[in-house]
Amino acid sequence: MPYGIVTNHTVAYVAGPYRNSTEGKERAKRLAKVLWRQGYAVICPHTNSLDFEIDIPNDKLFLDGYLELLTRCDVMYVIEGWRDSEGTMAEIELAEKLGIPVEYVREIRKGVFVSANLC
Repeated sequence: MPYGIVTNHTVAYVAGPYRNSTEGKERAKRLAKVLWRQGYAVICPHTNSLDFEIDIPNDKLFLDGYLELLTRCDVMYVIEGWRDSEGTMAEIELAEKLGIPVEYVREIRKGVFVSANLC
C-alpha cells in the first residue's frame, strides 16, 4: 500500500508513569511495540517525545499536547504505576469523560501484558 493512503487502524494511546520512572518508560515502550504488532496505530508519549523535556522544560506543554492527541484515540491502555502519576490521572479522567475505553494492563514478564482485571 502506498504511503499517504489513510487506513482504518484503531488508534491506541499508552499511558503510565513517565517522570522519574525509567522502568515506566521502558514498560510503555514494550507495550507500544506489542500494540503495533497487533495492528494498532499507537501514540506513546514515552517514546514519541522521549527526553524532549531536557531541551523544552515545559511539562504543561507536553501534557496539554498529549491530552489533545488522546481526544483522537479509540482506546487507551494504562500500565502499572498510574496511581502515582498526575499526568496519567489527567489522561484517564479525560478518556473517561470522552467515553474512550480505558484498559488497565499489567506486565507479567517483559513484553507480555494481561488485563489488570485478571490478576
